[in-house]
Amino acid sequence: MKPKFSSSSQIRGLVFALSAALFLSGCATHFVSAYDATSLEKLTSLKVFHLRFIDDFTEGKGKTFDAQKLKTVADDGDLKFSEAEEYAIGLGDQTRVQSIKILHEQFTNTCQELQQDKKLLFKDNARDTRRMVALTYDQAIKMESARLNLAK
Repeated sequence: MKPKFSSSSQIRGLVFALSAALFLSGCATHFVSAYDATSLEKLTSLKVFHLRFIDDFTEGKGKTFDAQKLKTVADDGDLKFSEAEEYAIGLGDQTRVQSIKILHEQFTNTCQELQQDKKLLFKDNARDTRRMVALTYDQAIKMESARLNLAK
């Protein structure tokens, strides 16, 4: 039986993996494609969506767990992440593709945890998850913005 890790430890691992991938890709700047405004827009949009998702599925006054709402939001999120990943694939930059995959995995892990537990996130857990998710997006956004400076 596999031990169950907390969302925070999973997210920390994903943040580390994304940071390492972005750092390694930055070491060889000639392999990094140019800045793309649409990529930055997609990352920003996904960040807002993902953080809102965490807020919507965090315990609070008058809130209850709704499996159908979770399925609907999870399906919508999967579509958004798939569109962003396909866009990154079209640009031919594996760094962007890997970043989106890592972010999508964070989203999927939270959806699966909610579905399995059939209850909303506890406020403390949600706060930690939200912070780690925001850090991961900030790293990806920072790398996309850095591409603009490389092009100059």
